[in-house]
Formats: sequence, structure tokens, C-alpha cells
Amino acid sequence: SFMIRRYCFLIILLLVYFLVSCNKDPVGFNELERELSVPLSQTIYPIEQYCYGKNVPLGWADYLVLGKNNEYESRILLKFPIDTLTLDGITSLNLVLYPYKYNGINFDIYLITKISEWQENSVTWNRTYEGQSWLNPGGDYYPHLITNVDLTTDSCIISIGVNPALLDTLRTYANGFILIPTSNGLFATINSRHIGKAPKLVVEYGATKKTFTATQDAHIIKAINLTPDPYQDAWLGAGYPFRTMLKFDLDSIPDNTTIVFAELVLPVQSSFSLSDTFDIAVWKVLEPYFASFTSFADNRFAQSRFHSSTDSVIKFDLRNIVQFWKTKPDSNFGILISCYPQNHEISRVQLRTNPVGPYLKVAYILPPERRFK
Repeated sequence: SFMIRRYCFLIILLLVYFLVSCNKDPVGFNELERELSVPLSQTIYPIEQYCYGKNVPLGWADYLVLGKNNEYESRILLKFPIDTLTLDGITSLNLVLYPYKYNGINFDIYLITKISEWQENSVTWNRTYEGQSWLNPGGDYYPHLITNVDLTTDSCIISIGVNPALLDTLRTYANGFILIPTSNGLFATINSRHIGKAPKLVVEYGATKKTFTATQDAHIIKAINLTPDPYQDAWLGAGYPFRTMLKFDLDSIPDNTTIVFAELVLPVQSSFSLSDTFDIAVWKVLEPYFASFTSFADNRFAQSRFHSSTDSVIKFDLRNIVQFWKTKPDSNFGILISCYPQNHEISRVQLRTNPVGPYLKVAYILPPERRFK
């Protein structure tokens, strides 16, 4: 009888241990007995939205854009290492360009003034380099027209001439060439020095030839009559970048949930681009934003290809960032969206904001309840 009671006591202890362990760490078949949450979903609209345009340096682009229409004008700057160029005996001087896309565009060529020292990694329509501005936005150049050109082939040889005064100005008093479009409604792209077929300056001394390759090149863009309402519009752009920042309040999603789906949906109203396709990217905003002074992460965390002729909506998978924001809500300053790369050919997407604008569609699972309460 003592042994029987002892065995019964041990059996009871084992049963209690088993039940307690099952409640803490259920696995396998026993998991089916628990009350698991089915996925819940929400559609969340931005609580903050801001749109702005900004000049950015375009000197690292693969292609130089030349042209203008009623919304944009793009000029090209070229600089060559000709400080030691010997002027005596020059029989011809030619500028050689390698167009990537051309439409019979017409343009003028002038010499940039020496006082305007520009750097390709920082030059824009308004400034020559960091902290310094053009005297005249769009470039400071001598009024004497060097030549007028029709760009009609994929290899363009442009005669600069051998006038002694012009050659002396080019070598001693100029800071390179500026190409200014005169045709309206047309754009061309020219290979930059960063992808192989760089612009060249070819000097001939009779039978002797010397070639200078561009050491700096850039295009500078002005946006004309493009002024989105900062709080009502949502534009994305490249060349002259338009950026849109969005912030979503996630407090309606319970804490300790697992995000299984989070998709950013951007309905498209209209678009303009020199390319059939281009990329849209998303960056994480790093601080409370105010206009263009906002800082954002260097690395984009989502990217999507946009087909300008067919796509009516742009979508991004934001599951990881939404899960991160639920874990660390103090880091949720929102996202920034723009075309990528921002120094690419001119592109612009205008998102629909009325009646339905950008939104975030989220699905999540609540934490499972315990079997024993």
C-alpha cells in the first residue's frame, strides 16, 4: 500500500509537470489546441505628407541631357585639360560628342567665363560648386557665339574654328564649354565621360593630331512652372528630383503582433520621362522632417521598376520596416520616395492624391493566447 501510494504520487507529479510544460512551450500536434489568431488587415493613410523639388548635382550621370520644353531646360557643361595647349600652328579644332539618343536637336555653344570655377560633383543650375553661385543662374558664359549645331548622328564632330582670339580665350580665359539648346520640345542624351565614349577635343597641327578627353562634364537642369503644393501633391522625379515624404501612424496595430504583409500602394495620375522605364525607390527618414532639410538613409530599402506607358500604380513591400517601427516606434519618422537614381534622365511621376492617394495595406497576426489562463 505504501508503494502504491508512492507510485500514485509520482504519476501525479509527472502529469503536473507535463501539463505545465505543455502550457509554456507547446509544439507539434498540441499547438492545434490553442486559440491562434487569424490574420487581420488594415488600410492606413498618411498622417503627414510633404512634397518638394530640389536641384541636385548631375555630374555623375551616365548620360548628359540636352534640350528643353515648357517644363524643363537642360544644358551641358564640358571641361578639358588644355592649360598647356600650344596655339601656334593649329589647323583645326573640333569638339567630338557621342550622342546616345538624338532627335535633330539644335543648340548653341559658348565659352564659360574663367571667373566661374565649376565642379562636376556639385554644379547645378544655381551654383558652381558647394557654397558658390553662378552670377547668372544657368551658367556664366561669354556672349560671343562659337557655333550653332544640329545634332543628327551618333557621332558628332563640331568645328570650333582657329581664330587666334578665340583660341587664346579658350585656353587662358575660359572654363570650358556650355551647350545651350535652342529647339523647343526636343531632348537628346550624350555619353558622359563616366561610361567610355567621353566628349573629346581634337586639335590638329597639320598632319599631327592631339586629343584631349573631358576631365569634367555635367548637365544642369531648370524646372519651369513645376511647383507642386507641398501638402496636397505627391510627385516623384529625377534629373530635377521631386521627393515625397509620407508618415503613417501605426498605433492602430496592436503591440507584439507579427506583420505578415505590408504593401505601400502609390496610384499614378500622370508621368513624363525621357525613358520608357525607370526606377522608383524608398528611403527611411532619419529625423522629424521639415521641407528639404530632412536627412534620410543613404541606402534605399525598397525599389520598383516603373513602365511609363503601362503602369497605373506603384507598389512596394514594406513588411520589414513596418515590423521594425512596431518594435521601435520612436524610430518612425516616415519614408521618402523619389525616382532612382536622382541624377538620371529627366523623369517625373505625379501620384493621385484625390479621392484615394498613397496608402499602406497591412496584415498582421496577434500573439497566440495561452491554453491555461
